[in-house]
Amino acid sequence: MNPELLVKERENLLKIFEPRRDEIIGHYRVVSEYKDKDGFYTVKISAKIREDLVKTLLMENLYDNRVIVVTSEKNMGNLMDRHILEQELISRVKEKGYEIMDFRTMNHDKVKKLVASIREGNTESVKKLGLYCLTDIVIVGYVESEFSEVTREIYSAHASGQVKIHLIGSSKELLSLTKHSVKGFGSDEQKAGLDALRKIAPEIAGEAVQILPEILTRNVTLMITQIGNYFNYRKAREMISRIPYVDEVTEGTQDFGAEEVTLYLRTTKDVDYIAGKISELKKFVIKGITNGGIVLESRKI
Repeated sequence: MNPELLVKERENLLKIFEPRRDEIIGHYRVVSEYKDKDGFYTVKISAKIREDLVKTLLMENLYDNRVIVVTSEKNMGNLMDRHILEQELISRVKEKGYEIMDFRTMNHDKVKKLVASIREGNTESVKKLGLYCLTDIVIVGYVESEFSEVTREIYSAHASGQVKIHLIGSSKELLSLTKHSVKGFGSDEQKAGLDALRKIAPEIAGEAVQILPEILTRNVTLMITQIGNYFNYRKAREMISRIPYVDEVTEGTQDFGAEEVTLYLRTTKDVDYIAGKISELKKFVIKGITNGGIVLESRKI
């Protein structure tokens, strides 16, 4: 897994792994212990884990609102610095409401090797990259142009391309779309090829992304009773903000005399999903659910 995501998604991952802890961790032993001058202990433990089970659990819990886009783009046989198809795909994916996981911001050798392998056509690396980034949808595309002919000093070229959409968790290929012979023109071979690429990229990207369902951002209101005090309220808000697919938590009304507070969530999931995840926290009792809100009673937090 990506180290940054491991930290960011810690609470969610613990919920996934904790119930299967005894199956995941096999033999373990304490390698060393160290007590510093402040009285804190540092303990190093060596353990054998079931990597196959860890991967299975991760595959079952990948984020389905996240997308990785990897493309290979060539003009007249030369790799392009500016990726036209990639930008077209990203723009349309964002319009559908998905979050783009930019592999370029992940400065790790493993990511670079996986991306290079994907561009060479390795489908196993597609699966590994999705798992590494906890992302269920990986879109892989390529476009390339070739010279056609020159007529009266007007050069022509044709472009071909393919886009595949992979669902990592289910190991399915949602889409494979190919287009050929899109023509471009210019004053030389390079410009003709670039014109062809600029024509094919929006065409193939627009048609491919149509298959992805639109993700809608919803507003959910939480009314929490028996909250007790401000300290409990802050803890409750922190726990709720860690729920997967909760993008934003904002404060509403607060009446600690009546022990009632309101929170507003922005999420790409429905009310029933949020209610289910709140129940899993075992800190609240669901008292009622409406189309846009949930009434909770706080337990000991």
